[in-house]
Amino acid sequence: MELLTERLIIRTLENIDYPNCVINNVESFANDTKGLFNWIVSQYANMDIVNDIISLGVFQRETGDYCGYVGAGKHVELHEPEIFYEILPEKRGFGYASEAAIAVTKWVFEYYKIPYLIGTVGVDNIKSQKVLERSGYQFIDYRTSLLQQPEGKHSDYKYYRFYPTV
Repeated sequence: MELLTERLIIRTLENIDYPNCVINNVESFANDTKGLFNWIVSQYANMDIVNDIISLGVFQRETGDYCGYVGAGKHVELHEPEIFYEILPEKRGFGYASEAAIAVTKWVFEYYKIPYLIGTVGVDNIKSQKVLERSGYQFIDYRTSLLQQPEGKHSDYKYYRFYPTV
């Protein structure tokens, strides 16, 4: 699967992409980057954002450089389909996250019959909040995660929704 935007190629990852295209923030895989990468690739067999996740690589069209990832899938706590993204620090500030989020949001509603897609962002992550807002997501409310965080704390986040236009 491949999505083309003005400046990006957003596509499924392949074995040849490892280790250059690593996603590090899934706790259940801790330091097992190869295991996580293999799990991400295995998710493409079902392409199910309602019960699983689909994570896609984000690459610059002009150079082919890996910029990060974007995807959609079941939120672990809310059990609603959610958009997610992360751009490498050196690739931030160029609008790649918004461009990728807009493309994946459009793709989701072309291929999945869901009423809305959510986005959740830490209350202190202003830049990511702006990405969702530029991508057409509406702020709904503030929430607190009930999942246990390090040191027994709970994290506060902003909850957004995107409703497709008919």
